Amino acid sequence: MLNPQLQDEAKGLNQQQIHQIKAFYTSCMWELAKSMRLRSRVAATATAYFRKFYTRNSLCSWDPQLVHVGCLYLASKAEESSIAAITLVGYTKRMLPAWPFDITHVLDSEMVILQSLDFRLALLSPFQPLAALATDSGVPQQTAHRCMLLWRSWR
Repeated sequence: MLNPQLQDEAKGLNQQQIHQIKAFYTSCMWELAKSMRLRSRVAATATAYFRKFYTRNSLCSWDPQLVHVGCLYLASKAEESSIAAITLVGYTKRMLPAWPFDITHVLDSEMVILQSLDFRLALLSPFQPLAALATDSGVPQQTAHRCMLLWRSWR
C-alpha cells in the first residue's frame, strides 16, 4: 500500500497543491464553526481529525469537501457540543452553495472517519492547562490578552 502522499503525487498533485488543499478546507472548517457559533475547541478538534484522516488517506481517495464537514460533525459530538447533521448540512449549503452532498453522505463519512482514526477521539489540547496557567498568573478572566492567548493556542 502506497503512502497517501505518494498516491496523491501519482494522481498529479504536487506538495504545494496538497498543502493548499488542506489549508483551504481547514479554513472552511473554522469559518463554518464560526458561522454556527460553535466553540473554538470543536473547530480545533475537527482540524486535528482532518489532519489525522489525511495522514492515513489520500486526498484523491476521499473528497475533502465531504471530509471536512464530517470531521466537524464528529468533533461536535466528541466535544459535547452536538449539532444535528441536518443543521450542519444547511449551514454548509449556505456557505458553499455548490456543495454536492446531503445528510446521508455526512452520516456515512462519520463512520469512515471514525475507522480511519481507529475510533480514538480523545485529543490532548493545550487549552485547559493554558487557561489554568493564565488564572494562576493573575491574568483577569475577561481581558483581550487572555482571550487572544487562549484563542491562539488552538491555531
